[in-house]
Amino acid sequence: EYYKDGYAKSIYLTSPRSPTVKKYDFLLDQSQIASKILLLNGVSSFGIIPSTKGGATSTIDEAIDASAYFRDRDVSRIVIVSDSFHTRRAFYAFEKIFKKEGLDIAIEALPAKNAIYDESNWWVSEVGITDYVLESIKTILYLFIEKNISVIEEN
Repeated sequence: EYYKDGYAKSIYLTSPRSPTVKKYDFLLDQSQIASKILLLNGVSSFGIIPSTKGGATSTIDEAIDASAYFRDRDVSRIVIVSDSFHTRRAFYAFEKIFKKEGLDIAIEALPAKNAIYDESNWWVSEVGITDYVLESIKTILYLFIEKNISVIEEN
């Protein structure tokens, strides 16, 4: 919707790490699901940000991949679209990595609609409770490990 409303000129997806054991060929990874959603919504042109280390497994990995990808491109602003409960941590991770890498790219975070829950009813579904509780813990961890970001990059 943001793209169709003209809020961004291009869409890019990050590259998640593929499961080491894939039991079923018909299961799609996050990037494949996102690609299909874009296509179903009439967005046929989008880019894939390659991973710097075999696929992103965290928001920090995605920020590292994005900083490497956009480093030598003429980009002045990026917009991160994620579940509303995740936008604060995503913004924080991208801001810290881009600053560490010396990138002068403005960062915004916008919420995507979640078909199962939102801020008004997250506690009525198990997945909503799990997501909100884990997001709180992850946000606290990101704040504590901020000073040790180079340790995260090496793993």
